[in-house]
Amino acid sequence: MPDPLDAAVRAYRTGDLGRLREDGELGCLGRRDGQVKLRGFRVELGEIETLLNSMPSVAEAVVAVVGEDPDNQHLRAFVVGTSVAFDRGEVLAALRDKLPPHMVPSQFEVVPALPRTASGKLDRLAVAAKP
Repeated sequence: MPDPLDAAVRAYRTGDLGRLREDGELGCLGRRDGQVKLRGFRVELGEIETLLNSMPSVAEAVVAVVGEDPDNQHLRAFVVGTSVAFDRGEVLAALRDKLPPHMVPSQFEVVPALPRTASGKLDRLAVAAKP
């Protein structure tokens, strides 16, 4: 797309969300999508969630990056099960068949329900804050 500051130059949408501060500098607010960077890899959390949600033992799932130190961060999947018993080994095998190793969650937590906002949407901040 044309750069809004100079129409002769091309600009690219990165997915980053920012704002122009009063001092003229750009402040980074995060991303507009579910992409995260984990140990040098760009990971699309929605891709992992879609695979998890397609499994018969999973009613609903969300994936979050956990860990304070960037060197020790990892993926944790929060899963609401169905009437079919959740088999961690089976789910891991299915994910390993379809995803590169850095996109396979290292932890799974089966929960009765995922946290919701007052409007009923998934509360990703509350998921990410779980210990």
